[in-house]
Amino acid sequence: MKCSPSAANRWVPCPGSPYMESHFPRTKSHPVTEEGKAIHWAAEGVLRSWGRESPTAPYALTDMLGKACPENGVVLTEEMINAGNVYLAAVWERAQHHIDGLGVELQLSAVPAGLQQSGRADAVWVSADRTELVVWDGKFGYGPVAAFENWQLAIYGVAAAFPYRATIQRVTLVIVQPRGESVRRPVKTWIIEGAELSGVTAMLIERHGYTQLDAAAPLAAGKHCRNCRAESSCSVNREATWHVRASAGAAMPENLSPEEIAYELEEFARGESLIRGRRIALEALAQTTIERGGKIPGYVMHQSLADRSWRSPEQAKLLGPGFGVEMEERKTISPAQAQSRGMSEAAVNALTVRATRPPKLVRERL
Repeated sequence: MKCSPSAANRWVPCPGSPYMESHFPRTKSHPVTEEGKAIHWAAEGVLRSWGRESPTAPYALTDMLGKACPENGVVLTEEMINAGNVYLAAVWERAQHHIDGLGVELQLSAVPAGLQQSGRADAVWVSADRTELVVWDGKFGYGPVAAFENWQLAIYGVAAAFPYRATIQRVTLVIVQPRGESVRRPVKTWIIEGAELSGVTAMLIERHGYTQLDAAAPLAAGKHCRNCRAESSCSVNREATWHVRASAGAAMPENLSPEEIAYELEEFARGESLIRGRRIALEALAQTTIERGGKIPGYVMHQSLADRSWRSPEQAKLLGPGFGVEMEERKTISPAQAQSRGMSEAAVNALTVRATRPPKLVRERL
């Protein structure tokens, strides 16, 4: 069964997931995913300009503001540039000490026998004495991504360290996530000492071997179920979710010890993650059923309009007293703010658009 490093955070704890997911079509790419591709594209250019052999002089990511990614046409905004700069700063902190050791968008395929994994790492750095190796992965989504036991990054680390296995003493795996809940702590690391690397490699090889068993591969429920295409049809996930719901009403003993409090907090956190993940999967299944002409009792698809936005942000900056609007220099206000400050509704409507939001599953009103 084919499985990739990008799905390793699912198939390492749940080796049966590749077989389960093979029965379901891939979902459409999320807009945030496309933004991430654009940020990676821009950051890659900057990283390559650092190299001694670069045909261009080093340049800043801000030079890319307003440019469109050739892969998907996404235009780089100031917020995306800021996120990319956090990633670049994390790489530069280490790479500046030996810039020739930096590899960008490195294709890794020299992996130990039995793992049969290859992929493209965002950035890899090896020290001049070949004793330290660092692998960075830029994540630009909003859901928090951990570095510890991040198996996608671990595969990249194992593969990148393989050529230096005789000298490597430490592998540092770094997740850089400047958005969402991770904004306060955007750089997260998992350090694997040289003595531990063989154990991590052996575990990955063992789990990868399980996936080759196809239908016989074991299944396990947990936070890794989120975004699994088979989540709504997985019996193990369903049993785990029902168990959480059945246990939710259990009486709690009084005078809990600190250890008991910590244990129950972890159990509730795990349960909430399972329930939320299954709800999202079931909502997706219900939406697909309705879009194909079926019915889900009590639920319908509802489509709404987004807030008004200016047709041209640059034109909006020029609005002034002629429309009865007092504006700070070079600062854009929203259409609603412009109307509240005296601009007529007709003028606002002429200069704005309202996009149609994607259909959303909602409870049917009785």
